[in-house]
Amino acid sequence: MTIETTAACHDRLTENRHRLTLEALAALTVPAGLEELAAAVAEHDDSSMTVERVAIELHHAHLPRMTDNGVLDYDPERRLVESVASSIDAD
Repeated sequence: MTIETTAACHDRLTENRHRLTLEALAALTVPAGLEELAAAVAEHDDSSMTVERVAIELHHAHLPRMTDNGVLDYDPERRLVESVASSIDAD
């Protein structure tokens, strides 16, 4: 049996959250509201986190990181998320 390090476990959970976020965003009309996105992510997440908790995690950790990496655009003041592809298409 392999024991996973805390860092490796965190990385795996983060990758899963990012994947779920992108899948949920692809199914929504963009720009999507944070709460709408959080509800879609929570629906497919197996951690049984509340929509409110998912929204908090997305707002404070995942969406800013994904924006910094050029994966999506997140406006924290307006709490709106859109994929980079949809923002390029709008230009």
